[in-house]
Amino acid sequence: MDLDIYGSEASYYAAAFDGPVDHQVERIAYISGVMDGRVLETMCGSARLLKAFAVAGFETVGVDLSAPLLNIARRDFAAMGLSGHWLQADVRD
Repeated sequence: MDLDIYGSEASYYAAAFDGPVDHQVERIAYISGVMDGRVLETMCGSARLLKAFAVAGFETVGVDLSAPLLNIARRDFAAMGLSGHWLQADVRD
């Protein structure tokens, strides 16, 4: 599998998957029974789902192999005044 797209084309990938996800946060919280606390998202990419969780008051931790996508996540969080924790790693390890 060619993973280069997540590096060289990170901005395009992030833009392609930048739709609203607020309703997903509510549903995930309801189904899991976790209404606050910490959320870990593996393979978070540009962290669009984590952004919605952070806005909802959750502490967020994102893991992804792509440094460019994590940089987009950091940039977007900072622009929104949000904080998150980031780990660049291969989740298969």
